[in-house]
Amino acid sequence: PPELIVSGGGGAFMHGTHTFKEAIKVKNTRLDSKGDQYVRVCSYPSAKTSSRLALLNIYQFRWRNWRCDILWGFVYFCIVSSLFPVCGVYADYLEAKTENPIDSVQWAFHKMFSLFCAIFQTGRI
Repeated sequence: PPELIVSGGGGAFMHGTHTFKEAIKVKNTRLDSKGDQYVRVCSYPSAKTSSRLALLNIYQFRWRNWRCDILWGFVYFCIVSSLFPVCGVYADYLEAKTENPIDSVQWAFHKMFSLFCAIFQTGRI
C-alpha cells in the first residue's frame, strides 16, 4: 500500500498526530473507487511527543498563560461595569465614596458579595 507521512506543522499551531491510525482509508472522488488504503510510516511530532504536548495544553494552559486571564478578567470587568448603573451599584458607590482606599476595597468586596447572594437567591439582580 502507499505510504503516508503525517505532519503536525509547527510554530504557533501544532496539530496533534497521536490521533491518526496506522492504516488510513481515503475515499476518492471517482464513483467507481472504494477508496485507497494508506499506511502511516512516520509522523512529526511522534505520537508520544504529540500526546505529551496535548496533555500539557490541557493541564498547564492556565499556568503558562496567566496574563491572558488577567487581560480577559479586566475586559470582562469593563463590560460588566457598564451595567452597574442599571442595578443601583453606582449610586451606592457615590454615597459610600471615601478618601481611604481600604474602605473603598472593603465596600467593593461587600457589594460584590451581596450582589452574588442576590443573584443566587432571586435568579436576577
